Amino acid sequence: MKYFFSFVVGFFFITIQAQNNDQRILTPKAGKLPKVNAVRVFGVRPNSEFIYKIPATGEGQLVYAVDNLPEGLSVNAKNGVITGFLKKKGDFKIILKASNKLGSDKREMIIKVGDKICLTPPIGWNSWYSWSESVADDKIRKTAQAFEKLGLINYGWNYINIDDCWQGKREGKDLALQPNERFPDMQGLSNYIHSFGMKIGIYTTPWVSSYAGFTGGTCDNAEGNYDVFAIPLENRKQLNQIAGSYPGVHRKNLSRIGEYWFLDVDAKQMADWGFDFVKVDWKPNDIKTTKRFHDDLVNQNRDIVFSVSNNAPITNAEGLATYSNLWRTTTDIEDKWEKILSIVDTQFEWRPYVGPGHWSDPDMLQIGSFGTPNSFVKKTVPSKLTADEQYSQVSFWALQAAPLIISCNLDEMDDFTLSLITNNEVIDIDQDPLGVSADKFWLKSNEIRVMYKALYDGSMAVGVFNTSESEKEYTLNLNEFHFLKKYKIRDVWRQKDLGEFTDTIKVMIKSHGVILLKLSK
Repeated sequence: MKYFFSFVVGFFFITIQAQNNDQRILTPKAGKLPKVNAVRVFGVRPNSEFIYKIPATGEGQLVYAVDNLPEGLSVNAKNGVITGFLKKKGDFKIILKASNKLGSDKREMIIKVGDKICLTPPIGWNSWYSWSESVADDKIRKTAQAFEKLGLINYGWNYINIDDCWQGKREGKDLALQPNERFPDMQGLSNYIHSFGMKIGIYTTPWVSSYAGFTGGTCDNAEGNYDVFAIPLENRKQLNQIAGSYPGVHRKNLSRIGEYWFLDVDAKQMADWGFDFVKVDWKPNDIKTTKRFHDDLVNQNRDIVFSVSNNAPITNAEGLATYSNLWRTTTDIEDKWEKILSIVDTQFEWRPYVGPGHWSDPDMLQIGSFGTPNSFVKKTVPSKLTADEQYSQVSFWALQAAPLIISCNLDEMDDFTLSLITNNEVIDIDQDPLGVSADKFWLKSNEIRVMYKALYDGSMAVGVFNTSESEKEYTLNLNEFHFLKKYKIRDVWRQKDLGEFTDTIKVMIKSHGVILLKLSK
């Protein structure tokens, strides 16, 4: 679908000073009055478990309610969690409400019961950069607790995803993959996450071994016996790390799909445990394998978001968009500005394939404190990205309708990082129900980059990025967008109205910084 806009150029200028590393823009704190921050559209398949927490801020104890809630669903008035099952296909328009002693707020949401899920990009947390090989049940539970304590759950952050290193052995009559000793009760863990109204995710691979050296989704024998090609026990850092730490998977020639496919029984096990998301990691991401696991998931009586990883080739774009909900478009990200830019530069070719139910995934946000990947993490350190670079990354991702997945140690989250991910207006741009990924202008020898994204209400989000090593001034000519004759401009990071204009905007942007604007009628 294509969108066309028109603007009229004038001669009025407004100068906006971008943030720098010493004057960080903190999102205004949530007010005392209630504010509902829900998505505007939610997809579920008939007869699948429905779980959705109404995200809302406000002083004191909030009371939740829903108007026009369809038969089969109920809402907990104390915590705002909607649960139940819907049998019939169709669109159901509901009104989500939150109130306290000072007032109330509401937002319309459409529940689409049909064949599509994941109608907005997932936002949540993944264990890889924070805990890597040390991921465990207690860390996942503490992350859920932190989502509630820090208030992330009140802004729609709702996925808690376990990455690689949870895998144990194949056991039981179906030889489904079971967890290692650090995850004693997967179903209990899922139930715990669901009790908050959040979703839980897990990791696998169609290879014989995962990247981190743990049991994969296929094997070379029907018994699911990996001991015949595993490294000796005395050489393993962990009992179930059959190939040793990365790159052992390559050294042992286990980065391949084995003769016997076990991902069908694994999919059933994941569904029985109650998982809502699965990341499947291998490359190249071929369509045959993608479709096979897609079919395994669809056969389960549960909605499970299917995330393909990693470094998907653009030649497979149509198939990946058909059979998966997310596809990783890059190798593993790093907290380096050059890496962020290299990823952004490659995203626009995926734009025609992005839309509700199908999202390009440029990998995780490099904000907060991380451990060292492919290690048993005991200590985390802050991101190497500057404050301006972090604003830019979050803005890039939001404009491109990318999944917003953090992977930091939440116990060490500072006010700046929390502010980055609790700006409800930035989140709304990412979660816009139109599902359009940004288009671009590359200007001034690529030093100034302008990205613009159509929004469902007829407005537009515009990001102006300075990728150079020095502060830059740039005059944004609004007629380049072909939008309106008169418009309102809002600074999204500052959540500040700038006024009504019919003219150009002159912006002053710090090195590696961004100005994120919303243009509306």
